[in-house]
Amino acid sequence: MRSTNRRQRAFVGVMAVLALVVGACGGGSDESESQGQTTSSESSSDSSSESSSESGSESSTESAEPVELVVWFAEAIPDLALVVDEMMAAYTADHPNVTIKTEIIPWSGLDEKVAAAVAAGTEPDIMYTGNVRVPPLAARGVLHELTDQVNAAGDALDFPDAAWPNAGPTVDGKLYALPWEGFPFMLFYNKALFTQAGLDPENPPTTWEEWMAAAKAIDELGPDIAGYAMHGEAQHLGFLDFPVVLWQAGGEILDETNSKPMFNEAAGVEALQFMVDMSEYAQDGFAGYALNDARDVFKQGKAGMVIDGTWSLTGLPNDYPDLDFGVTQVPGHTREATLGGTGSVIMFESCEHQDVAFDLMQFLTTGDAGATWAEGVGFLPWSASAQAAIPRLSDDPLWAAATSMMPTTRVPPMTPAYAELRPELGQAVLLALLGDKTPEQALNDFVPDAQAIIDANG
Repeated sequence: MRSTNRRQRAFVGVMAVLALVVGACGGGSDESESQGQTTSSESSSDSSSESSSESGSESSTESAEPVELVVWFAEAIPDLALVVDEMMAAYTADHPNVTIKTEIIPWSGLDEKVAAAVAAGTEPDIMYTGNVRVPPLAARGVLHELTDQVNAAGDALDFPDAAWPNAGPTVDGKLYALPWEGFPFMLFYNKALFTQAGLDPENPPTTWEEWMAAAKAIDELGPDIAGYAMHGEAQHLGFLDFPVVLWQAGGEILDETNSKPMFNEAAGVEALQFMVDMSEYAQDGFAGYALNDARDVFKQGKAGMVIDGTWSLTGLPNDYPDLDFGVTQVPGHTREATLGGTGSVIMFESCEHQDVAFDLMQFLTTGDAGATWAEGVGFLPWSASAQAAIPRLSDDPLWAAATSMMPTTRVPPMTPAYAELRPELGQAVLLALLGDKTPEQALNDFVPDAQAIIDANG
């Protein structure tokens, strides 16, 4: 059962991938700012619940043999314990032989705690974390491979194809994570400004050409109105804006092995030229604007469009009830693509009850429990059965649109080098936006430095 007060606070949730956005999500808290204390709770046969999920097989837990599982959670929201306790109570109500000990860990200390636990042999059985942490842990050999269990589960794991690479790419063709929740970045647009500019507010742009034409028309409404609220802060340019249009143009940031830059190829130059052209219709002084800064321009009615995330589907109506806006897929070019993120659930190889642990993982990520989690942390579930358990994802046009975009989401390269590379890439992009270099010069000039960053992190 999902409580109303949890839904009301959902937009403050932040998942692991948002740490890469460096606090861009406004109402959420990022890794560097999370200050919550580590908390623990235990669910066992004494727990009770008003609802339970039908997902997950019971074959592995039919035995009365006592089983204890330790589950760690990265602190997605300040009061995550309420969400966790609700889900664990539902599971143990149906599996009275299972005792679950949970621990919630602030983002700021998560990596250090995991490293210390692995070194001491005290790692948990299961952990919720960000998708970017999956490949390094898998490469160290400390994660349990899930491929056979995923194949055996079949359709009970009702995730779309796009969910699997977002949850954490395969390592040597093997799966190590289940996707839990995610979000798409999308184009928010001001319907009133669309109408004033002679545009159809019920037919937002779907291509780069239409996007630019709409920005131009709105920009011409007056000196105080921008066609498009553009981000101009290097972190965001390197993590969000440039990758999205690069992917849409058919390009990639790095090669398949994450060992060579590809952003300066023809698709990258075309994408950056598009950004340069769009900047003609951006707000004055856009350089330095982070995600929340551009959002402020939009919510004040001073820009026709902005790229933002699902948290604003709750935040904007609550804070600006008179703002009439719509959302749509970020207009595409040769293909549809947008930046997304995924929270993943993993199992450590040291887990002594791997069948029971996988059953719990399946329970948590699908059906009613998957819906409880997604609503609690404020994002969207990947599971079709979890989505079906949240009425607003089909009844509310804004949330329905966001849900439909999930399959088009992508994530930047999951490599340690990218954390260092993205602000530098964003700075190269900014040089072109400011007219200091051509798009081709800006990208080509950065290639040697990018290669050095990749090599240093190899």
